[in-house]
This record gives sequence, structure tokens and C-alpha cells, in this order.
Amino acid sequence: GKNGFEKIYTIWKSLVKENFKLFNLPEFYDAFLKNIPFPKKKFVFFLITHNEQPCAIFPFLYHKLKIAEVKCKCLELPKHSHFNTSDFIIDKNHNTIKIFNSLLRGLKKINFDWDVIYLNGFDENSEASIWSKSINKRKFQLTGSYSGVLSTFDKSETLANTKKRFQKKIKRSKKLIAQSKDVEYLSSSDGEDINLLYQNFLDVEASGWKGLSGTKTAVKLHDNLIWYYKCIIDSLAPQGLVEINLLKINSNTVAGQFCLKSDDTIYILKIGYNEEYKNISPGHIMINYLVERYSGSPTIKFIDLYTDAEWINDWESTKINIYNEYIFNNSAKGILAYSFLHAGKAVRKLK
Repeated sequence: GKNGFEKIYTIWKSLVKENFKLFNLPEFYDAFLKNIPFPKKKFVFFLITHNEQPCAIFPFLYHKLKIAEVKCKCLELPKHSHFNTSDFIIDKNHNTIKIFNSLLRGLKKINFDWDVIYLNGFDENSEASIWSKSINKRKFQLTGSYSGVLSTFDKSETLANTKKRFQKKIKRSKKLIAQSKDVEYLSSSDGEDINLLYQNFLDVEASGWKGLSGTKTAVKLHDNLIWYYKCIIDSLAPQGLVEINLLKINSNTVAGQFCLKSDDTIYILKIGYNEEYKNISPGHIMINYLVERYSGSPTIKFIDLYTDAEWINDWESTKINIYNEYIFNNSAKGILAYSFLHAGKAVRKLK
């Protein structure tokens, strides 16, 4: 829980510093623990050391999960609708598979009661993926998803890779925007400006289909989410890892993006727009703005759209697969749940 997290926070920071992956930063888990409720689940963290030196941290949610009518004790890789991918933190100087084997031996040594490890939302380049590929038994893959990634190497080439119809759509939208007298693209990564842009972003995201008259999923409608993203801004913006972008037309906020930046990638975590301006395709225009802004950048090489929503297909982006898997223990319930799942899969194939 929180106490365990606080005890290893400094160790976690030093471990990630040498093995940097954006979504492995402890600041995300700090924001998680403070603002995101996980009913009937509790955080547990396992620290692996070698010669008294930390070499891996395994964050999990521990809870009961019914699988094929079997109530299993589950260690789940943390994931949330506002935190789509997760992974384990492993020192690059150590062998990933050996580290995972150390975890399993350690769980057995302390008599930790578990039936299944739920790898929930790991991408094809993750440490979890390396471990998964090494496992040949009692593994069950669930339906996965993907994230679309664009290259910023050449802005004309990025758009040229899309269909002609989409290229015309972007060109037409840019012409319509150019007809307005007052057009501003605003961007901020730190200081007072980013907090002002954050408020603008919250307003525009809640103005459309995510607002009160729609799905009610807008960040502004949920205090815990407002503070979750505010925690991320406060902890990561001073490190240059946050960017908020807005499009304003005649002083009206038309669209906004909440982004995070790593070594060579900018991730679009959230996007929102005013539906009164849907004729200019504001969401696509903001992505095009990022493509143009970072085209030829010596640092940012990729734009991760961070979603598998249907609209990203217009960009003909490269797809990064995201997987969900169960790894079962050789406990009675683990074996039973796996057997039921495997039998059900075999039956479906026969039909």
C-alpha cells in the first residue's frame, strides 16, 4: 500500500533514472495512490535485490478475481482507463527472465498466496513481454489492443502516407481555419502557463460528447481525475515531461491535448474539442499541428496516439500491440481456472 510505496520511493527513482521509461516513473503511481480508487484491491510492491543492490520493482494490485467461475487470488499489473499501459521496473544490466524467476521463488519463499498473475496492458516492447514469451505452460492470452504511432521525421511524408481523401480533409480544414481573423496555437510545458492551459483543456474536453450531455467521462466532472492529472503536472512538468496544447479561434478554445514526453516520443494522453467546430476536424488538426511542430526535431521522433480508437486509422499509423494475459500458478485454483479456460477455448474452436 501507500506505506510500502513511500519506503521504496527513493529506490524506485534511482532505478528508473538509470533505466528510463516514461510510464515506469514512480510519480504516476504516487498520483494513482492519491487519487484513483481501486475498490477491493490493494497495491503491493515487491523489491528484488542482487548483492544488496536493488535491481527490480514489481508493482501489483492484489485482489480476488473470478476466472471461469473460479475465485482466484490475483496479482494484477496496474492499469486504469487513464493509464493504459504498465510494465515492471527492471535494471537493464540484469537478465529479465532471471529477475522474474527470482520473483516467483521469492513469492514461494514467503508463502505469498496467489493463483494468477494478470499482465494487464503490456506492450510488445515491455519487460512483461519478454517474460511472457519465455513461458510455455499455464498461459492464457486475452483480447488485446494497440496504440498508433506516427513518425515526425518528415511532416510531408507523414501526411503523404495517408489516403488522398484524408489529405484533402486536412487541407480543407486548414483553409477554413485560415479564414478566421484570430487563430492561436498555444503550448506550455511548465510554470503558471501550464496550469492556465490545463484549466482551458478541462473546459474544452467537457464541452463535447464527454461532458454532462454525453458519456460524462470528461476529467472536469470527476474531482479525483482533476487532481490525478494535476499531480502529474506538478511532479513531471518541472522535469520537462508534460506538454499541453490548445487551438484557439477568435479567443474561443476549439481543441486541446494533454501530452507527456519521453526521450524520443510525445504521447497524446487526452484530447478534447468543441463540437461546434467539428467541421474543421479539430482533433485531427491538433495532431497535424504536432506533426508539423516536431517535424525534423532532434529529440522527438515519434507521436504516440495512445489509443486504438477507430479514428486513428485515418493516419495510417504504425501499430504497437498491447496484450493482456493470465499466467497461472500451479496452485489448485490456478490449475483449475486454466483448465476451464483452455477447455472453453478448445470447445469454441470445434464449433
